[in-house]
Amino acid sequence: MARFYITLPSGERRRQHITLKDRDEVMRRMRDEMAKADKGLALSHERRSVEDWLNYWITEIHPRNVKDSTLELHRCHVDKNIIPEIGKVSLIGLKPDHVRRMLVAWDRKGMGTRSQQIARNVLSAALRDAMKLEYVHRNVVRLVDPPKHVTRQRHVWTAEQARIFLTAIEEHRYYGLFLIFFCFGLRRGEATGLTWGDVDFDNDLIRIRQQVYYVGHIQHVGELKTLESRRVLAMPRVVRDELLAERERRGDPAAHEFLYLSGRGNPVDGRTLIQLFHKISDWLELPRITLHEIRHTVTTLLHQRGISPKTAQNILGHKSITTTLQVYTHSTEQQRSMAITEIAGVYS
Repeated sequence: MARFYITLPSGERRRQHITLKDRDEVMRRMRDEMAKADKGLALSHERRSVEDWLNYWITEIHPRNVKDSTLELHRCHVDKNIIPEIGKVSLIGLKPDHVRRMLVAWDRKGMGTRSQQIARNVLSAALRDAMKLEYVHRNVVRLVDPPKHVTRQRHVWTAEQARIFLTAIEEHRYYGLFLIFFCFGLRRGEATGLTWGDVDFDNDLIRIRQQVYYVGHIQHVGELKTLESRRVLAMPRVVRDELLAERERRGDPAAHEFLYLSGRGNPVDGRTLIQLFHKISDWLELPRITLHEIRHTVTTLLHQRGISPKTAQNILGHKSITTTLQVYTHSTEQQRSMAITEIAGVYS
């Protein structure tokens, strides 16, 4: 039996003992553990589980690196998807096969591939930080092939379908908000985060400078997604006229007030807006698209009207022009049909 003291990474002094039948093995193990402790490495018999580390990481380390809305998403994946599968495994005993079996379990549960990718990346980030603190020697997530994600088909409306929708809701309290969606292709949080101080009626401009987002059920107002998202857009007459009418209805609101409010006078809940959009679309028998696909609709309409990708990037606030080009190269059924007809005409 060997008894000795080590100093943990936290600075705590701890008494250890090893009991084995072989004297040389006891000495080897003692020297090995003392050397590891001197380097700040985790000891082989430490009982910290993956669950213990993830709970510490998501509370103490990760909040310094991400926005609180992203933190909430990552916390959800930790609690609902990662810990139930591998939480009881010891941190230093985590193997690539544990990760592989976790991915298989996610598949069986019907978890989407994009959600799997995000959850896998969260675990990888947690293990990367564990490596920096020398609690583990490798990031086993990187040894397992990631789930392959197939981007689903994006659906867009034609200009006529958008016109049908806007005409049908002209008397609705959110008509102007939907008009802004269809004119500028704003993200949901950007549109609901607009204030009267962002509207310049003298120069016919609208400034996109903040967004509304949610952490759980709590609404926050904060910075935009990227630096490129901050932009100033020309305000067309149809939007100007509607906003002037809304300002008159509101009785000259203050600059800090949001452009549109709920029936109770609260900021518009983006999730309620989605439900309303789908309800009206179904009533009009229009193809169901997501609120974000209005943004793709605007991008497609810009493309069809010959607007350059760079100009479209500036309007939409894309960080990279590659994102704009991905939508630009997605032709509509009508465009494909016309192209094939033109090719066939060459042979006739």
